[in-house]
Amino acid sequence: MIIVSDAHIRHDSKDSDDFFSMLDAIGHTNHDIIFLGDIFELWIALPRYEQEIHKRFLQWCKKEKQNRTVGFVEGNHEFFLAEQHSDCFTWATTDVWLDSEAKILYAHGDQVNPNDKSYHRFRKATKNKLTKNLARYMPLAPQLIKYTKRKLTNRDKERGYFPEKTLHEYADNTFSTTVSTILLGHFHQDFRYQNKDNDLFLLPDWMATKKIVIYDKNVKELRSHHWSELQTRSAKEQS
Repeated sequence: MIIVSDAHIRHDSKDSDDFFSMLDAIGHTNHDIIFLGDIFELWIALPRYEQEIHKRFLQWCKKEKQNRTVGFVEGNHEFFLAEQHSDCFTWATTDVWLDSEAKILYAHGDQVNPNDKSYHRFRKATKNKLTKNLARYMPLAPQLIKYTKRKLTNRDKERGYFPEKTLHEYADNTFSTTVSTILLGHFHQDFRYQNKDNDLFLLPDWMATKKIVIYDKNVKELRSHHWSELQTRSAKEQS
Protein backbone atom coordinates (compact mmCIF):
# COMPACT_ATOMS: atom_id res chain seq x y z
CA MET A 1 0.00 0.00 0.00
CA ILE A 2 0.96 3.63 -0.53
CA ILE A 3 0.90 6.14 2.33
CA VAL A 4 0.97 9.91 1.91
CA SER A 5 1.39 12.30 4.82
CA ASP A 6 1.69 16.04 5.41
CA ALA A 7 1.41 17.39 1.88
CA HIS A 8 -0.05 20.72 3.09
CA ILE A 9 -1.42 21.50 -0.37
CA ARG A 10 -2.78 25.01 -1.03
CA HIS A 11 -5.07 25.86 -3.92
CA ASP A 12 -2.67 28.56 -5.16
CA SER A 13 0.54 26.51 -5.03
CA LYS A 14 2.49 24.71 -7.75
CA ASP A 15 2.56 21.70 -5.47
CA SER A 16 -1.12 21.11 -6.22
CA ASP A 17 -0.28 20.20 -9.84
CA ASP A 18 2.30 17.67 -8.67
CA PHE A 19 -0.11 16.31 -6.07
CA PHE A 20 -2.87 15.57 -8.56
CA SER A 21 -0.36 14.14 -11.03
CA MET A 22 0.68 11.81 -8.22
CA LEU A 23 -2.94 10.76 -7.69
CA ASP A 24 -3.24 9.99 -11.40
CA ALA A 25 -0.10 7.83 -11.14
CA ILE A 26 -1.47 6.00 -8.10
CA GLY A 27 -4.63 5.29 -10.09
CA HIS A 28 -2.53 3.24 -12.52
CA THR A 29 -1.18 0.99 -9.75
CA ASN A 30 -2.81 -1.80 -7.76
CA HIS A 31 -1.88 -0.28 -4.39
CA ASP A 32 -4.25 0.68 -1.61
CA ILE A 33 -3.77 4.28 -0.48
CA ILE A 34 -3.79 5.77 3.01
CA PHE A 35 -3.69 9.52 3.64
CA LEU A 36 -2.22 10.17 7.09
CA GLY A 37 -3.45 13.73 7.55
CA ASP A 38 -2.51 17.34 6.83
CA ILE A 39 -2.97 16.65 3.14
CA PHE A 40 -4.21 20.21 2.71
CA GLU A 41 -2.88 23.30 4.45
CA LEU A 42 -6.33 23.99 5.86
CA TRP A 43 -9.52 22.08 5.17
CA ILE A 44 -12.73 23.07 6.91
CA ALA A 45 -15.03 20.41 5.49
CA LEU A 46 -18.14 22.60 5.36
CA PRO A 47 -19.79 24.06 2.24
CA ARG A 48 -18.94 27.70 2.89
CA TYR A 49 -15.20 26.97 3.20
CA GLU A 50 -14.44 24.15 0.79
CA GLN A 51 -12.65 25.01 -2.43
CA GLU A 52 -12.50 23.35 -5.82
CA ILE A 53 -9.23 21.66 -4.90
CA HIS A 54 -10.95 19.84 -2.01
CA LYS A 55 -13.84 18.78 -4.25
CA ARG A 56 -11.43 17.51 -6.89
CA PHE A 57 -9.64 15.40 -4.29
CA LEU A 58 -12.92 13.98 -2.97
CA GLN A 59 -14.02 13.05 -6.49
CA TRP A 60 -10.79 11.13 -6.98
CA CYS A 61 -11.15 9.31 -3.66
CA LYS A 62 -14.79 8.39 -4.28
CA LYS A 63 -13.94 7.01 -7.71
CA GLU A 64 -10.83 5.13 -6.58
CA LYS A 65 -12.43 3.48 -3.56
CA GLN A 66 -14.22 1.31 -6.10
CA ASN A 67 -10.81 -0.08 -7.12
CA ARG A 68 -8.76 -0.03 -3.92
CA THR A 69 -8.90 0.79 -0.20
CA VAL A 70 -8.80 4.55 0.31
CA GLY A 71 -8.31 5.52 3.96
CA PHE A 72 -8.00 8.95 5.54
CA VAL A 73 -6.83 9.94 9.03
CA GLU A 74 -7.63 13.56 9.85
CA GLY A 75 -4.63 15.68 10.74
CA ASN A 76 -4.57 18.83 12.82
CA HIS A 77 -5.08 20.90 9.64
CA GLU A 78 -8.34 19.14 8.70
CA PHE A 79 -11.67 19.66 10.41
CA PHE A 80 -14.93 17.66 10.21
CA LEU A 81 -13.76 15.73 7.14
CA ALA A 82 -14.38 12.20 8.41
CA GLU A 83 -17.96 13.06 9.38
CA GLN A 84 -18.91 15.15 6.37
CA HIS A 85 -17.36 13.04 3.62
CA SER A 86 -17.24 9.49 4.93
CA ASP A 87 -18.90 8.28 1.70
CA CYS A 88 -15.81 9.30 -0.30
CA PHE A 89 -13.49 6.89 1.53
CA THR A 90 -13.33 3.22 2.38
CA TRP A 91 -12.76 4.47 5.91
CA ALA A 92 -12.04 7.84 7.51
CA THR A 93 -11.38 8.76 11.11
CA THR A 94 -10.73 11.77 13.33
CA ASP A 95 -8.57 9.71 15.68
CA VAL A 96 -6.74 6.43 14.91
CA TRP A 97 -7.51 3.47 12.69
CA LEU A 98 -6.59 -0.12 13.48
CA ASP A 99 -6.14 -2.73 10.79
CA SER A 100 -6.74 -5.66 13.13
CA GLU A 101 -5.78 -8.30 10.58
CA ALA A 102 -2.36 -6.76 9.86
CA LYS A 103 -2.01 -5.33 13.42
CA ILE A 104 -1.27 -1.86 12.02
CA LEU A 105 -2.31 1.31 13.82
CA TYR A 106 -2.62 4.41 11.64
CA ALA A 107 -2.57 7.83 13.32
CA HIS A 108 -1.63 11.35 12.32
CA GLY A 109 0.57 11.85 15.37
CA ASP A 110 -0.68 15.18 16.73
CA GLN A 111 -2.07 13.50 19.85
CA VAL A 112 1.02 11.48 20.70
CA ASN A 113 2.57 14.00 23.09
CA PRO A 114 0.48 14.27 26.32
CA ASN A 115 2.73 17.09 27.54
CA ASP A 116 1.57 19.39 24.74
CA LYS A 117 -1.26 20.78 26.88
CA SER A 118 -1.90 23.88 24.75
CA TYR A 119 -2.45 21.81 21.62
CA HIS A 120 -4.81 19.38 23.34
CA ARG A 121 -6.87 22.34 24.59
CA PHE A 122 -6.88 23.81 21.10
CA ARG A 123 -7.98 20.51 19.55
CA LYS A 124 -10.75 20.05 22.10
CA ALA A 125 -11.98 23.60 21.50
CA THR A 126 -12.02 23.35 17.70
CA LYS A 127 -13.00 19.76 16.90
CA ASN A 128 -16.46 19.51 18.39
CA LYS A 129 -20.11 19.89 17.36
CA LEU A 130 -20.51 23.37 18.84
CA THR A 131 -17.55 24.77 16.91
CA LYS A 132 -18.77 22.97 13.80
CA ASN A 133 -22.17 24.66 14.04
CA LEU A 134 -20.56 28.04 14.73
CA ALA A 135 -18.37 27.64 11.67
CA ARG A 136 -21.35 26.57 9.59
CA TYR A 137 -23.83 29.29 10.54
CA MET A 138 -22.38 32.21 12.50
CA PRO A 139 -21.64 35.48 10.62
CA LEU A 140 -18.36 35.88 12.49
CA ALA A 141 -17.18 32.38 11.60
CA PRO A 142 -14.56 33.61 9.08
CA GLN A 143 -12.80 35.39 11.94
CA LEU A 144 -12.77 32.09 13.82
CA ILE A 145 -11.20 30.41 10.81
CA LYS A 146 -8.53 33.13 10.57
CA TYR A 147 -7.71 32.53 14.24
CA THR A 148 -7.46 28.78 13.62
CA LYS A 149 -5.18 29.29 10.64
CA ARG A 150 -2.95 31.70 12.58
CA LYS A 151 -2.75 29.26 15.49
CA LEU A 152 -1.76 26.41 13.19
CA THR A 153 0.83 28.58 11.43
CA ASN A 154 2.43 29.55 14.74
CA ARG A 155 2.59 25.89 15.77
CA ASP A 156 4.17 24.93 12.46
CA LYS A 157 7.03 27.32 13.19
CA GLU A 158 7.88 25.08 16.14
CA ARG A 159 8.12 22.01 13.91
CA GLY A 160 11.79 21.44 14.73
CA TYR A 161 10.83 20.09 18.15
CA PHE A 162 11.09 16.30 18.10
CA PRO A 163 9.94 14.46 21.26
CA GLU A 164 11.83 11.23 20.67
CA LYS A 165 11.51 10.01 24.26
CA THR A 166 7.76 10.65 24.18
CA LEU A 167 7.45 8.70 20.94
CA HIS A 168 9.28 5.75 22.51
CA GLU A 169 6.89 5.85 25.47
CA TYR A 170 3.85 6.14 23.21
CA ALA A 171 5.00 3.16 21.15
CA ASP A 172 5.78 0.99 24.17
CA ASN A 173 2.39 1.80 25.69
CA THR A 174 0.57 1.09 22.41
CA PHE A 175 2.29 -2.09 21.25
CA SER A 176 0.18 -5.09 22.21
CA THR A 177 -1.08 -8.41 20.93
CA THR A 178 -3.28 -6.43 18.52
CA VAL A 179 -0.81 -3.68 17.51
CA SER A 180 2.66 -4.54 16.21
CA THR A 181 3.16 -1.65 13.75
CA ILE A 182 2.42 2.06 14.22
CA LEU A 183 2.47 4.48 11.28
CA LEU A 184 2.54 8.20 12.05
CA GLY A 185 3.00 11.49 10.21
CA HIS A 186 2.83 14.98 11.71
CA PHE A 187 6.47 15.38 12.75
CA HIS A 188 7.86 15.81 9.21
CA GLN A 189 10.60 13.32 10.06
CA ASP A 190 11.76 9.99 8.68
CA PHE A 191 12.24 7.89 11.82
CA ARG A 192 11.95 4.32 13.08
CA TYR A 193 11.72 2.91 16.58
CA GLN A 194 11.86 -0.82 17.23
CA ASN A 195 10.98 -2.81 20.31
CA LYS A 196 11.53 -6.53 19.75
CA ASP A 197 9.31 -7.43 16.77
CA ASN A 198 7.32 -4.18 16.95
CA ASP A 199 7.91 -1.05 14.89
CA LEU A 200 6.92 2.59 15.00
CA PHE A 201 7.51 4.50 11.77
CA LEU A 202 7.37 8.26 11.27
CA LEU A 203 6.81 9.08 7.62
CA PRO A 204 8.53 11.79 5.59
CA ASP A 205 6.38 14.79 4.76
CA TRP A 206 5.29 15.07 1.14
CA MET A 207 5.42 18.87 1.34
CA ALA A 208 9.23 19.08 1.60
CA THR A 209 10.34 15.76 0.11
CA LYS A 210 7.58 14.83 -2.40
CA LYS A 211 8.07 11.29 -1.12
CA ILE A 212 5.46 8.60 -0.80
CA VAL A 213 5.87 5.53 1.38
CA ILE A 214 5.19 2.01 0.19
CA TYR A 215 4.56 -0.45 3.00
CA ASP A 216 4.45 -4.21 2.49
CA LYS A 217 2.22 -5.69 5.19
CA ASN A 218 3.42 -9.22 4.59
CA VAL A 219 7.07 -8.62 5.40
CA LYS A 220 6.65 -5.39 7.43
CA GLU A 221 8.95 -3.57 5.05
CA LEU A 222 8.74 0.18 4.45
CA ARG A 223 10.48 2.11 1.70
CA SER A 224 10.07 5.65 0.48
CA HIS A 225 10.82 7.33 -2.82
CA HIS A 226 9.86 10.37 -4.87
CA TRP A 227 6.30 10.10 -6.15
CA SER A 228 7.42 10.57 -9.78
CA GLU A 229 8.92 7.08 -9.73
CA LEU A 230 5.33 5.83 -9.90
CA GLN A 231 4.99 7.48 -13.30
CA THR A 232 8.24 5.91 -14.51
CA ARG A 233 7.18 2.44 -13.42
CA SER A 234 3.71 2.85 -14.92
CA ALA A 235 5.21 3.95 -18.26
CA LYS A 236 7.54 0.93 -18.29
CA GLU A 237 4.69 -1.46 -17.56
CA GLN A 238 2.61 -0.02 -20.40
CA SER A 239 5.44 -0.09 -22.97
